[in-house]
Amino acid sequence: MVGYKVVVRVFVVSAVLVIVCALSTSTQAYSFPITFDMRDSEGSVVDGLTSGPVTVDGLTATLKANDGKLNQTGSGFGINASGGGDETYQIDNGSGVIEFVTIVFDQIVTFNQLLLSLVTSSENDEASLTIAGGIPILLDDTGDGKDIYNFSTDNTVLIGQSVMLAFSAGNGFSFDRFTVTLAESTAVPEPATIVLFGIGLAGLGGCFLRERLKLQTKQQN
Repeated sequence: MVGYKVVVRVFVVSAVLVIVCALSTSTQAYSFPITFDMRDSEGSVVDGLTSGPVTVDGLTATLKANDGKLNQTGSGFGINASGGGDETYQIDNGSGVIEFVTIVFDQIVTFNQLLLSLVTSSENDEASLTIAGGIPILLDDTGDGKDIYNFSTDNTVLIGQSVMLAFSAGNGFSFDRFTVTLAESTAVPEPATIVLFGIGLAGLGGCFLRERLKLQTKQQN
């Protein structure tokens, strides 16, 4: 009878361990959107810098201007180029240099959404977005005051790769906001479940052996 109870206890506790581990895995695999608002607090962190990091919800994005400095004003977020005649709150070519911003992340992400403003069809404004060295995506006026562009979930950006937002045509645009999600590779790997299951069985198996030894000792006495 004692051996039967111990065996039942082994399987019950082992099942609990597997459930707990599975819940832990699914929790860590959950990924929520992380938004960097360049017209607000995130932009103020790098305002006036050639390059600088911004951290939101544990994810760090490092932005870099190709010419001059990153610039946040009440009108927009852009590049203050080193030459003269430049609209500092836009990404343009007012100084004679095609301006662009590169973004590098410290974790694997998917690039989901971009929001620009000051993009007008009357001026034939156009931006160019290149994700992880892929084919440039041309972005023009969507017809709204704030131009929102959504991208497919397979736009993975590895550590060391970059996202580049560049001037393409027209008078320029303001770089307002972008949203990413963390890749699911941050989830707990499946072998961890097996290891915990094995530890549980080994520990409870020891309890079973001790119970049997106690029973044998009593019977011999």
